[in-house]
Amino acid sequence: MKKMLVPTDFSIFAQNALKVAFQLARKTEADITLLHVMPPLQKLLLAPEPITDNNGLEAILLTQVRKYAEKQLAETLQKQAYPAEKIHLLVQTGDIAPTIVQMARDIEADMIVMGTQGTRPLEEVWVGSNAEKVVRLAPCPVLTVRDHPQNFIMAKILFPTDLKKASPGAIIRLRAFQGLTDAHLHLLFINSRYGFLSQEEIERRKAHFVLEHHLDNYTFHSLAAWREESGILMMAQKLEVDMIALITHQRQGLYRFFLGSTAEEVVNHSQRPVLTLGASLPA
Repeated sequence: MKKMLVPTDFSIFAQNALKVAFQLARKTEADITLLHVMPPLQKLLLAPEPITDNNGLEAILLTQVRKYAEKQLAETLQKQAYPAEKIHLLVQTGDIAPTIVQMARDIEADMIVMGTQGTRPLEEVWVGSNAEKVVRLAPCPVLTVRDHPQNFIMAKILFPTDLKKASPGAIIRLRAFQGLTDAHLHLLFINSRYGFLSQEEIERRKAHFVLEHHLDNYTFHSLAAWREESGILMMAQKLEVDMIALITHQRQGLYRFFLGSTAEEVVNHSQRPVLTLGASLPA
């Protein structure tokens, strides 16, 4: 992992994501690109129509935003022991989520790390719904961070699965991330009311899944739960994992590895970082 993209609106949630990005970057000496996206002037001013003649107002705003971003970055670098030459700052104008996704493509980012779950209206607009859109469209894995975990060591990863055929590209990246952090993988099957399986069938599918994807350094868990997302979040808390990993399907929104919007619920409500891996990632 050589390049990380960290979108920021300078909120506490974005700062939490940046702290996690620094901790991961130290393991690989990755370059970090901080990106602030300023919405088009029309949206900032809530204008009903596009503003074409703004007398340079947009350029002035961009200059002021860049100065503020550089000041924030300087303050951050004072607190983080990381080489300044490996930090890059970009300020762009555009719709937030599409701009983030395009920038990830442009710089060939290996991962996007971004905050999620704001509590105030403006924060919710930036790091809430936009995080969901980025997860759906991103060309690379996305790590969403809600709170800043204390002693973030990435020792335990929870990986929920239905034990059916999974994306080879996504699994390869999950294994690479596991190797990077030397984490123990907790493989979780939720035995839900939809297609309840016998213990023998679960064991058979688990053995095939593990063999097919060459998984090691793992523990398998099977849990009967009424709602898949609640079962996942409960196990994450019980096992005290550092992160939850989910495979997504970008053509149809987040991958419904069960029925319903399980993955979206986990991304939105997990107190722990959530790593989403697109099913369309190349092997």
